[in-house]
Amino acid sequence: IFPLLEPVDLLDINGTEYPEAISIPREITDDDILGAIKILLNDKAPGLDGIPNRCLKRTI
Repeated sequence: IFPLLEPVDLLDINGTEYPEAISIPREITDDDILGAIKILLNDKAPGLDGIPNRCLKRTI
């Protein structure tokens, strides 16, 4: 299901500056995640993770 990823070279990340973290107004709950998955349309293209919505729905 998941593609094999190429090894990465992390030697070039020294000195990288990251933006300040954003604050989340509240904790994300299991119910929030389940609710979001339930309203996904089955036959839409998968996101960057490559996991089809139909697969996510079957796992809950």
